[in-house]
Amino acid sequence: KGNHSALLRMQAEVQLRLKSYADAFGSFRKLASMKKDEKELYVSPFRLRHDLALLEKMVALGRLDSTGLAALRQVLAVLEAEDTA
Repeated sequence: KGNHSALLRMQAEVQLRLKSYADAFGSFRKLASMKKDEKELYVSPFRLRHDLALLEKMVALGRLDSTGLAALRQVLAVLEAEDTA
């Protein structure tokens, strides 16, 4: 299970870098829907914050549909909550 979540996170990050936003949002949606005990939260929140900021700017400029941003925000919220616990 831990390996699956780690691979899913890496897949989502690679999809973001390759500008496959719909696929990346789908991967983040799957990650966000996993049970807490199925996740190993080793992704860097600062990296997701950076990606989220860039994607929000692209949405504001009309260059990207906002579909999926909520999933990325949810994953970031989970990571930040785990980081402060």
